[in-house]
Amino acid sequence: MRTSRERPGSRRAAWAGCSTAGATRPSGSSCPTAYGDRRKLTPAIHRQYLAPFATPDARERVLWTLARALLGSSAYYAGLWARRDGLRDRPALVVWGLADPAFRPHHLARWTTVLGPQARIVRLPSAGHWPHEEEPATVRDELRQFLGTP
Repeated sequence: MRTSRERPGSRRAAWAGCSTAGATRPSGSSCPTAYGDRRKLTPAIHRQYLAPFATPDARERVLWTLARALLGSSAYYAGLWARRDGLRDRPALVVWGLADPAFRPHHLARWTTVLGPQARIVRLPSAGHWPHEEEPATVRDELRQFLGTP
């Protein structure tokens, strides 16, 4: 029987935030792997992500809890997916970092099909999981254009 401290698959779940995962990532932090261009994760930004969680153990507990909650919500997500046709032909903006290690381009292709041709799809080749931080000017400009604001 597994205890709550055992983390099967935590390597895959660790992308969800900036955790210390010494057992799975020799660098001690998974946050850089979520960036398309790791140089954009400045020490100041990295500290900002880590600050709410005082210790590596606290960060791991948060990510493990999040991963378990997401996996435990499968029925909820299945219900949303069953109603996906309600999104078709509605105004939509999708900003996608193509270098995201968690959500790959084939995931975007699926949403592009669901949303239909009227959706504005912005593909950012060098952005990872955090396009708003990695390409803030592009994301801002796309949002302004989508919302019709200067």
